[in-house]
Amino acid sequence: MHGEGSAAGALDSAIIALGATLGLRAAEIVALDASDVNLALREVHVRRGKGGKARRVPVTRGVGDTLGAWLTAREAMRLRGEVRDADALLVSLSPARFGARLSTRGLREIVNGYLTRAGLPRDMHGVHTLRRTAGTRLYRATRDLHVVADLLGHASVTTSAIYAKLDADLRLEALQKMEDDER
Repeated sequence: MHGEGSAAGALDSAIIALGATLGLRAAEIVALDASDVNLALREVHVRRGKGGKARRVPVTRGVGDTLGAWLTAREAMRLRGEVRDADALLVSLSPARFGARLSTRGLREIVNGYLTRAGLPRDMHGVHTLRRTAGTRLYRATRDLHVVADLLGHASVTTSAIYAKLDADLRLEALQKMEDDER
């Protein structure tokens, strides 16, 4: 967990955006290369998704701004010779691995720092919490499991159905609407 306004803050913001907004898996996040982010086309190309499947994920303006800030900070690091993996989008800022591709463990430590700070219990820690957040938010915004499945890279809509089940507010809203319609 890093401070705002720094390269570390930009890195952390990019991680949160990739997980909690775009819904990428931990392995997908750390596998991204800088060339996989195309801000002009507003997309992230996930080349190594689950099952070896590739997909292109659209990037919102906010996520684009966040990724742009990290890419600017990363480029400054590269020009100073601090990036050891020229391809990696996300690089470690920890002293032992500084400039190397961010590992899944490093990603988990950053995310769990934020989840702890947010007061989430330990059983809700992990990078997958960000993905669940994205899935739930997507479902609430669209009410369309096909959109959720497509954006999260699920092979089946059935896999995405968990996000509808998790949404207790939606369930209450549906029951209330049913009751109101009967009047």
